[in-house]
Amino acid sequence: MEPPAPPGKEVRCPRCGTWDTRPSQQRHVLMDMLMTIFQREPRRCRVCGRRFYSCGMPKHANAD
Repeated sequence: MEPPAPPGKEVRCPRCGTWDTRPSQQRHVLMDMLMTIFQREPRRCRVCGRRFYSCGMPKHANAD
């Protein structure tokens, strides 16, 4: 069984497996828009540099 994600690090890199990822800037406008429709967020790994799409949009704590 895998250990739980550290707080604030809910997305793991598919290449190297680290939790150290961040939201990625928009690069491929059409692809990013399409993936947003399917609840995917562009992310980038801070360790290996891979850009990928997460499996879900982040939940905002202050959403009322």
